[in-house]
This record gives sequence, C-alpha cells and structure tokens, in this order.
Amino acid sequence: MKPSAPAGPVMRGLTEIRTDLPGVLERLPRVFDRRDVCRLLGYEPKRSSLYKALLELVAEGVLTLEASGGGQVPSRYRKL
Repeated sequence: MKPSAPAGPVMRGLTEIRTDLPGVLERLPRVFDRRDVCRLLGYEPKRSSLYKALLELVAEGVLTLEASGGGQVPSRYRKL
C-alpha cells in the first residue's frame, strides 16, 4: 500500500476570510497590504478571495485603496 501524500495548507475562501477579517483590522497599521493581513490571519488565504473581501470593505467605506498594485507590488489599503 502506498503512503498518502501529506496534506498541503488548507486554502480558506471568502466566507472564512470575511469572518476572520474584523478581528485583524484593528491590529493592522493604518496603511497595509495583503502580506500584513496574512501575517495577522496566520494563514495564506486564496488570493482572489482576499482581494474580494478587501474590495467589499472598500465598498462599505471601511477601507480605501491607497495604491493599486501590479506584478510583484501588492495593492495598499488605508483604514478609514
């Protein structure tokens, strides 16, 4: 019998991120990027889900987009 491969990290989706973000927002610096969020979450969420959650907070007026990212440069957000 072949041993099973070790499980990789569990990628959390939008629902989990939206649940976890409120507890992290207060601890983030005033201007932050996705790396700051991931460090405080303690896990690396699906990139698309994290961006969607952050854009929802922008639409709700909790955050503003400080600078759009591109390539290796992450977008930066500002808490309002």
